[in-house]
Amino acid sequence: MATRGRQLSYELEQLICEKYNSGVLLREIAKKSNISGATVMSVLRRNGIPLRQGKQISPEKEKCVVDLYRKGYSIAQIKSESGVKSEQTIYRILRDAGVERRKNRREAE
Repeated sequence: MATRGRQLSYELEQLICEKYNSGVLLREIAKKSNISGATVMSVLRRNGIPLRQGKQISPEKEKCVVDLYRKGYSIAQIKSESGVKSEQTIYRILRDAGVERRKNRREAE
């Protein structure tokens, strides 16, 4: 199987693992190492490092997101009102709750 991109040195892989184990955020490691977050995750998995769970969203906050969406709030408004910082997290919450997404304004025209 062919590899893509550059090969990471053993030393860099060990440094990535050390930083992650010391509590540095995955995206911060990626940025400072000039590699993608997916590459950092691959390095951690390859070295048997269990990934930390991200911030967990409470059921109350998930209900808030769903309620705001059903009231017609935009995703930007939901982010602001609910404190959920990621659009993708909002979309995941809506999908998991079985909420049918509205048509994009551009698609509706």
